[in-house]
This record gives sequence, C-alpha cells and structure tokens, in this order.
Amino acid sequence: MTSISTETIITGFDDLQKRRDRFREQHKGIRHTVLVCAGAGCVSCDCAACSEALEASLREAGLADSVDVRKTGCMGICDVGPIMVIQPDDVLYCKLRPEDMPEIVHRHLVEGQVAVEHCFVDPETGQPVEHVGEIPFFSKQHKIVLKNCGRTAFDDLDEYISNQGFEALCRAVRDMTPESVIDEIKQSGLRGRGGGGFPTGLKWGLARKAAGERKYIICNA
Repeated sequence: MTSISTETIITGFDDLQKRRDRFREQHKGIRHTVLVCAGAGCVSCDCAACSEALEASLREAGLADSVDVRKTGCMGICDVGPIMVIQPDDVLYCKLRPEDMPEIVHRHLVEGQVAVEHCFVDPETGQPVEHVGEIPFFSKQHKIVLKNCGRTAFDDLDEYISNQGFEALCRAVRDMTPESVIDEIKQSGLRGRGGGGFPTGLKWGLARKAAGERKYIICNA
C-alpha cells in the first residue's frame, strides 16, 4: 500500500494558507519569471530545446537563482511558437530557436533591454509589439475561467494554490449546500465551451436530480 504524506493532505483554508505562504517564501528572491509555453503547438516546434537552452544560458549568466523558468499551458497564439513571456516585464518573445537564448538572456535579463527583433510583429503594421497586452490577439480577449492559463506552471500544485486554487472548492464543501452551489453556478452565467454554450448550472442541476446514488464527472480537458 502506498502511504500518503500528511504534507499532501489539505483539510481546509489553514492548510491552503500554509502552502501558499511557503510557496511565496521560496520564491521571494526571484527577480524575473520566464513563462515558456508548453502547449501542444509549441511542443510540436520543440519548445523543450528552447527551454533547455534558456536554463543553460541562465546558469552561464549566473542568474539561475534569481530567474524562475516555468512551463505553462497553451498561451493560444500557436502560429508564432515557440513562445515565452518574461514577467513582470510582460514581454513576449516568439518564433524562438535554442540559439536565440544567450542573446535574449544577456540583453533582457542582464542589460535590461528588450530584444525587439525576437518580439511579435503586428501583421498589419509590420511593427514589433513588445508587451503581451498590446498584441491584438490578447488585447481583444477577456478571459474569466481560463485567466491563469499561460500564466502559471501547469504542473505545480503549490503555484495553483498561491493563486487562490481550491479556495472555491473549500468554501463549497465547508459552507454551502449542493443546491446553493448549483444556484451560484447558474448566477455566474458559466456555459459550456463546445460551441453550443449550454448553461453549466442547468447541467449540474439536471445531474443532481437524475436517479442513482453514484454520479460521474466526465471532464474534457
């Protein structure tokens, strides 16, 4: 039988707070975070090689302890991959190659200058766009449920917790009834993303009323 460490058990808000505080303490010396897109599109154009070259360049520059490299879910702008974003500067670099990494590390993370020639180019104006929020693909979006996709590591539970992860679940289990949870989802206006836009609260309500003691959740992720 596999034993489960008490460190992994979360029983309430206090445990979430401890995990969040520990994560933030461990990362308080980080000056920059480099978010490397590891969605399917960027994986197909070898973002892994770029990430390895980036980490090697950081070690050579003596920045391994002050710059955090994190692989994220898909950022969405797949046609210009591989992509990475340097935070807190909000600068996006795209169409990357492993051999680009030493230059970007030196110019941006050592000298503090944007390596403009590796930035996104607006197809209408032909001009480079440095910041994520100024790229038309992103500036016209207002993400709600997926607001952290592409901004956090997809495989780091503690980073998820540090961004209020599980707090809604904890509140639902501790403070709410099944009916009040369904009612809140209805009021939120949350809908399915498959094209039909079926109201999620209605779907949950129907599942709640369906006969049978055992119910199943099927998550298309």
